[in-house]
Amino acid sequence: MSMDRKNGTDHETNAGIRHLMRNDSRLALVIERSPGFRARKSSRHLEMLVGSIISQQLSGKVADKIFDRLDAYFQGKITAENILATEDAKFREFGMSFAKINCVKELASEIKTKNINLGRIKSQSNEDVIRQLTKVKGIGEWTAQMYLMFGLARLDILPVNDFGIRKAIKNLYKLKEMPDTKKVIAISEKNKWAPYRTIASWYLWRSLEPVEK
Repeated sequence: MSMDRKNGTDHETNAGIRHLMRNDSRLALVIERSPGFRARKSSRHLEMLVGSIISQQLSGKVADKIFDRLDAYFQGKITAENILATEDAKFREFGMSFAKINCVKELASEIKTKNINLGRIKSQSNEDVIRQLTKVKGIGEWTAQMYLMFGLARLDILPVNDFGIRKAIKNLYKLKEMPDTKKVIAISEKNKWAPYRTIASWYLWRSLEPVEK
């Protein structure tokens, strides 16, 4: 199995944490004070994608509230058929924008017509997953990356354009300015995050949280 298809297991995750702690002293400090990362595949693939779409440009708390309303309405059964049968006005009640409603419905349509097969997509390479999902209007690389990280438990994903990642790198590595894509990649390479860039990303996000005393 190629590295970009590798899914997380407890053994591999622990190896990844040790790898990062050996190679990046700054990130090691974050790892020491943060909860342990665990890669868990989701069995609710459509739900994960819908959640990622909802999360675009929203805080985690706001996105979670919107998703919880949607999930409760569908009684935990978010299917392509249920999405397509629901009026836009109902999604608006959940707090979703028209753009996100259109995106979710287009995704549901692609799944129903089998243009996207989530059962098959989980065995594809990272590049192929991103290529296929981003054909849906409104799904960009970031959304596909979130699905790879938290839906498929791929351990070597680095969302270089994520604001939280860039902010964490600026803080952690004492940069004067927000890093651009090239700088994010350069820091990841210098500190040898690969092939565990998902784990590194997760701890970068944790570094932005208040330290418990």
